[in-house]
Amino acid sequence: MPVSARSSSTDSPRSLHCNATYYPTCLPPRPRKASHMLYLYLLLRLSKPPTIWMTSSSYPLKGRPTLPPAMNNFSSVYHIPPHVNRINSMTLPKHGRSGPPPSAYRNGYRTRKRDDTALQSHVAFFDADGDGIIWPSDTYAGFRDLGFGIFFSALALLLIHGSLSWITFGTLLPDPYFRLKVKNMHRAKHGSDTESYTSTGAFDEDRFNEMFDRYSSPPHTHLSFSEGLAMLHGNRNVFDFFGWGTAAFEWLTTYLLLWPADGKMKREDIRALYDGSLFYKISGRLGTRRQN
Repeated sequence: MPVSARSSSTDSPRSLHCNATYYPTCLPPRPRKASHMLYLYLLLRLSKPPTIWMTSSSYPLKGRPTLPPAMNNFSSVYHIPPHVNRINSMTLPKHGRSGPPPSAYRNGYRTRKRDDTALQSHVAFFDADGDGIIWPSDTYAGFRDLGFGIFFSALALLLIHGSLSWITFGTLLPDPYFRLKVKNMHRAKHGSDTESYTSTGAFDEDRFNEMFDRYSSPPHTHLSFSEGLAMLHGNRNVFDFFGWGTAAFEWLTTYLLLWPADGKMKREDIRALYDGSLFYKISGRLGTRRQN
């Protein structure tokens, strides 16, 4: 049976079965000419590679493109001012520590060790005898010295010692007297806060300034009650109910402690709260009033 009616009578049997129109796979491979291979070899051998800008240093990175000379001063990073060295060496704390400013020692109210962290200095006001242990009665007496009433002082005693005693005392079983240890106060750091305290209890000045400038209105010298609420809302962590409540109680206590006449808390007063110097200032002021 013929393969195709359109095939001519002069086609040989091999040409019928290996015709490119009907049987393309039957065609034998066409050999490459030596001249073609020589042309490709010379083209790859003699052609110049593309121009690549090399670095101008004494040790160029061969084969790695860099910026052209006209763009050597280009940078995608914003300009960062150089670091300014501190003038007074006393203001430079040890690694992971940041206690009260040097003026605190000159004012004479600081009685604890100089290398305490800022968080330890914050609670040192309530450690009246300086033994490193804060009893519930110490907390109550401290709040009373700061001008708080009986009800609020008792409430603060229950909330602080009831939630922080076990984690700060460092024992397997809870302390039956609900005491606090000053050296372990960094364990009481909770979430949903301003992050002005580090995990070691040191004070982060840059973080404090960032948070204050973000939520306060220009010229960023005061913080109103509504701005403080906005800061609490912005610092909330997901499902951190304990952190939400603790942060709200702390800032409410701070506002009641300062009780500004114009409703705005000063920046330096809030800064002094973190190192505990504000407590001595207010208690001394109230003590002078009581004597008069």
